[in-house]
Amino acid sequence: MKKLAAVGGAELDTLRIVHTIQIHSVAGPFARQPGAGRRAATLLARAEVMGFSTGELAGGVLSVAVVHETVRALAAAGVASRAAVVFDDEHPDEAVALALEGTEHSPMPRGEWPALIEMLGEDLLAHLLGISASSLRRYATGTRPTPDAVAARLHLLALVVVDLAGAYNAYGIRRWFTRPRHALGGRAPLELLEGEWDPDGEAAASLRRLAGELSGELSASAAG
Repeated sequence: MKKLAAVGGAELDTLRIVHTIQIHSVAGPFARQPGAGRRAATLLARAEVMGFSTGELAGGVLSVAVVHETVRALAAAGVASRAAVVFDDEHPDEAVALALEGTEHSPMPRGEWPALIEMLGEDLLAHLLGISASSLRRYATGTRPTPDAVAARLHLLALVVVDLAGAYNAYGIRRWFTRPRHALGGRAPLELLEGEWDPDGEAAASLRRLAGELSGELSASAAG
């Protein structure tokens, strides 16, 4: 994971991208609208953890071209097809918002398995998903298709991990799931995810809020 050292876009300062993306500066409309730049960077992070290559950022610049390429790749896979249609090089924020909404509800287990295994490790990930380590390996290698329910839980965890990556490295993210949290009544996040938990349920929503609030706090701190 690499820290974004944004130039001219304070909102990007604390965001880390999950694997290989490193942004040094922003260009075009993203430079003029830091909020749009942060949303675009989050989209790149989600796309990567879902298994879509975002390519190399020439000179580490977050540009419209790179974001447009990512939106097209997502649309080609059936994720947020409308985003590619409405993409405007001068005003890309609507397309970015549509693409973010699409990634919210589009599990991609083939891409998410390797990213989450690398980030969390097999044992913790299996525990969080409510499955055995042997089942995890079968699903991750494609020996058996990933059941829809497991794919949905995996995707929820991927979204949480992208939010946490703004504050923690891989070790810190693993600890976040296992340490008690005051906001959760002294329970650890993994204690909320018992058995075949519902990714649309209240426990999952609590984790999304907690991770999202952390990301928001970092953005406000950077902007200030």
